[in-house]
Amino acid sequence: MQVYILGRMGNAAQALRLIVERLADIPQAIAFVQGQDDEDLWQLLISLALGSAATAGVRLDASCHGVTTCAQERNPTASCPTM
Repeated sequence: MQVYILGRMGNAAQALRLIVERLADIPQAIAFVQGQDDEDLWQLLISLALGSAATAGVRLDASCHGVTTCAQERNPTASCPTM
């Protein structure tokens, strides 16, 4: 409920932090970011997930599906790494 309210208020970054840091739910975080259509949120998600002990073992390759990352923008032939 709190995530929904934060998202509707325009606090997407704060909502994402809540999903990753408190809920440690990477699949929900990915779904949330996909619904926001904001490239900066993808960068925040990656930073939060990699910086959190609770989510360090979770694979992030699902976040690559259908998203142009900063690296891909610089090199259009780049592809997402597989784990």
